[in-house]
Amino acid sequence: MDEPVTIGLLALSVAALSAGLAGLLTGRVLRWVQAARVLAEPEARSSHTAPTPVGGGLAVMSIIAAAGLGLAALFGRIDLAVLMLAAAGLAVIGWTDDRRGLSPATRLAAQAAAVLAGLAVLEP
Repeated sequence: MDEPVTIGLLALSVAALSAGLAGLLTGRVLRWVQAARVLAEPEARSSHTAPTPVGGGLAVMSIIAAAGLGLAALFGRIDLAVLMLAAAGLAVIGWTDDRRGLSPATRLAAQAAAVLAGLAVLEP
């Protein structure tokens, strides 16, 4: 089989599996955060008017990061690994901010670090 076709089929398979797993895990995470009462309370900056469960993105981000890191290892792509780790780091910052509240300076520093990591691995 032609190599680009094989890589394309592998990528499609990983994407389909990831989407399925993310869908299953998102439901489980949302049930967990609702039971644990992990809620975002409405405030001036909120777009919601009632307490809203937070953390559903944890499942999606975990699956995407794991799939991306697996593909990065399989194909020897350090750039993809760096991007996945930067995205996962931002997810952790977002979760921490939702749960405990972080200062704008801390969030900005984390976002700047993720962007700089991404820029560092871009090919000229």
